[in-house]
Amino acid sequence: MNLVIKPTEACNFSCTFCSSSYLVDDKKARLELDKIYQFLKRFPNTEKIFVVGGDPLMMPPKYYKDLIQHIEQNKYPTILSLTTNLWDFYKKPEKWAELFNHPRIEIGTSFQYGDGRQIKPGEVFTEAHFREVYRIFQRYVPDKNLSFLAVIDESNEHLALDHLYLAKDLGTQCRLVYSSMSGKSGDVYPISKMIDIYIQIWKLGLSEYEESCFTVSEKLKNVFVGCNLDRNCDSSMRSLNADGRYFSCGPLNDDLDTENEINFNEEMAGDFFKPIQKSEHKVLKPECFSCKMFEICNGCVKHIKDLKKTNRVEENCLKMKSLEKDFLEMANSEMVQKMFRGQVG
Repeated sequence: MNLVIKPTEACNFSCTFCSSSYLVDDKKARLELDKIYQFLKRFPNTEKIFVVGGDPLMMPPKYYKDLIQHIEQNKYPTILSLTTNLWDFYKKPEKWAELFNHPRIEIGTSFQYGDGRQIKPGEVFTEAHFREVYRIFQRYVPDKNLSFLAVIDESNEHLALDHLYLAKDLGTQCRLVYSSMSGKSGDVYPISKMIDIYIQIWKLGLSEYEESCFTVSEKLKNVFVGCNLDRNCDSSMRSLNADGRYFSCGPLNDDLDTENEINFNEEMAGDFFKPIQKSEHKVLKPECFSCKMFEICNGCVKHIKDLKKTNRVEENCLKMKSLEKDFLEMANSEMVQKMFRGQVG
């Protein structure tokens, strides 16, 4: 089991594409640690708690230190993986250095080219900002790598490859992800367009600097990969909101999707629910079952719902079919095989 927590909706950025903008009615709501403690007691083999937001650093370091103390006292195997803009760390690195260096903490961050990632309305978080944050992280957390994710949509798709050159220059990896239709984000970026970008990355010999090129390739070989290509994610994933609402899926949590919501008390008492398995959105269209790209296009119920809602199913299908030959070649390429064997990256 893995758990996504959104301990607060609060954020010190004002990104135009943010999918987690309307999580709670009470903007002061904070996720109580007791909820997480109950979850860990129910699922003591939880491998990771993914901390997203809002921004995780809007919570005080003590919040995470208390959680780690509870994890260690109960001998849980759990790691905390924070995805944060690192802005509060950039302003006050001494405040976070001890926590970030703890062996149970993983840190990831985010950056993308374009105008969408904003410190405040009208003030863009630039590459110069990001490089300075990266430099300070290396100074205060020298033994941990810092990778970053970039959200790709129609506004910055022409800049997608620039993230690979940035990752190469910094000696790290990035992960390009498509935008979802949630929160402030008004449209979905079809996965077929992301696959096109992954193929371009592979052809340029840059696959080792981008994580998703490998994971989507492995999915075609029936190797288990997690979100966002796991049709059975409700068997191994849960998401807790700042107000304690409980879902099996983080992205559907962003929508406060009532079909995906789970009764927390009932599951903590011993029940187990699989709402995604009952969803009518498990497939884009019946013809998908006979397509080699089935697991890619139909890996995520949230994405399926977004494509249907925006009437982009046929657009996605036609583009994916045009990419099939190159995608299969990429999936079986020597570079991807080296990544699988751990010889690259």
